[in-house]
Parts: sequence; structure tokens; C-alpha cells
Amino acid sequence: MPRHTATSTLFALDRLHRSSADGSLRTSRGEKFDVTGYSAMKYGARSELAARGAALGAALLDKAPALRTDPAAPLFPVAYLRVPPACYYLAEYAAHTVNAARRAIDPALPAAHLVRIAKSDVVALDYASATADERSASLQSLTFTLAEDVTGHAVVLVDDARITGHAERTAIDCVLAAGEPTRVIGACLVEVDAALRAEPTVEAELNHALITRAVDMLPWIDRGDFVLTIRWLKNFLAQSDEFASALPQVPTDLLRAIVDGARGSGRGVTAAYATAIEALTREVERRDA
Repeated sequence: MPRHTATSTLFALDRLHRSSADGSLRTSRGEKFDVTGYSAMKYGARSELAARGAALGAALLDKAPALRTDPAAPLFPVAYLRVPPACYYLAEYAAHTVNAARRAIDPALPAAHLVRIAKSDVVALDYASATADERSASLQSLTFTLAEDVTGHAVVLVDDARITGHAERTAIDCVLAAGEPTRVIGACLVEVDAALRAEPTVEAELNHALITRAVDMLPWIDRGDFVLTIRWLKNFLAQSDEFASALPQVPTDLLRAIVDGARGSGRGVTAAYATAIEALTREVERRDA
């Protein structure tokens, strides 16, 4: 059973609500939220991930200044099987920001780094479009294992959005089962007010504000501003017939990563997208011939 300890800090860069005037999503400052940049970020736009991850890192240093001088390396756990989610890259850029501050104080301090929470499988379900009950059932069907001992370390759990909190609570339980951290910090880009939390489609609205199909990310892929995320991968596999005409635009290294990622993402993905994975495997073999 996980040990129960207080989460020292839980924060978000923005708190969203829906405008009664025009129905748009707005921040606590009343500004329109950048839903298009957020959507591109979720599907792997590197520049969007870098900017938001750096902002999270700066906020972490403000909310938890001891991260600058902790004698033990701060740990950033992220749950994935083979292909990471967008929050992996957010955590990576946030850790870079924290490490820059640590090096400025004492170059000998150990570097903050990411650690993997191993997932038992990847479900084909679009988590953002699922109901709260479906999300809960999906998480309960999986096991999560953090092998690294977190005792004596500050642990930072980075996420993109806090909607229901199910995933965050699962991660916290996993961390507390892996030792006794000095503190656990939950940091995310956005959280929603109570009214939005009751809207089952709000996360899908955020995710799909700009990107609805894998092919929509081709401009980012073409200019090298792209990292492979599990959200984009599942979308690509589900829409591989539509993407077929654009396949020549996909670099071979990325195509290999897609096939490797799909084959390594558990039975949930390999069973759901067997035909697409086989077709992509043949394309890689054709290019390598």
C-alpha cells in the first residue's frame, strides 16, 4: 500500500473558465487561452512544448525554491510504455530550467532528471474524449511501476492539464509506493474551474482546437519541429488510410520510430491497429531495400 504523505505543492500556470460572453476558454486574468498552441503541443510541436515546459520550470523555481539547492537530484516521473506523452517533453524542458538554476548556484549539485513510471499497456481509448467513469476504468485496468527509489528526493509530477485529477492521483500513489520523497509537487499547464470540470468534452476541445488529424502535423514534421507522442501515434494509426497519400513526406527515421513505438505499445495498440502496423512495417522494409 502506498504511504500517505501530504503533497507539498499543487499548482497550474493557468486556471480556465468559459466566457459567458462568447463561449471561449479564458484564463483567470480574463485573457483568451491559446487553444491552438496548446493543441499543437499535445500532438508533438517541439517549439510549443519547449516554451511551455520552460515556463513550468520557472514556476517550479518560484513555488518550490528549494529545488535550486536540494542536495539530492529532483526527480520528474512520467508514465509511459514505449512512446511518451506530451507531458514527458514538458517535464524534460522544465527539468532543463531547474538544472540551469542549480548549476548557477553550485555546479556540483546532481542534475534533476526524468524517471519512467512503467505502464503495463496502452489503451486505444482517447482518454480526453472519455467520460470520468471510462477514465477511471481505463486507469484501473493498468498497472504502474516506478522502480527507482524516491526516498530523500523531491518529486515533481508534470502534466499538461488537470481536469478530473484521476491520472495525477494514480501517479502520486505510484510515487509514494516507491519510497519516501521529501515532497511531491504537482505542476500542470492548466486546470479548469468546477463548471468546466463538469463538461465531459472540455479536454477534447483543448486537444483538438487546431489538430484533429495526424496529417495536420505535417507542417511541423516538414520543418523538423516535431517529437513523437503517444497521442499523435495512436491518431496516426487510427487514420493511416487517410495519411497514406502523405506518407512520402514522413522521414524514414520517423517512420521507423512509429513502427517501433507501435509494436512496443502493448496489446491494446497492436491489436487495435494490427493492419496499419503491418502496412507501415512493409513501407519501412521497402525504403530499406
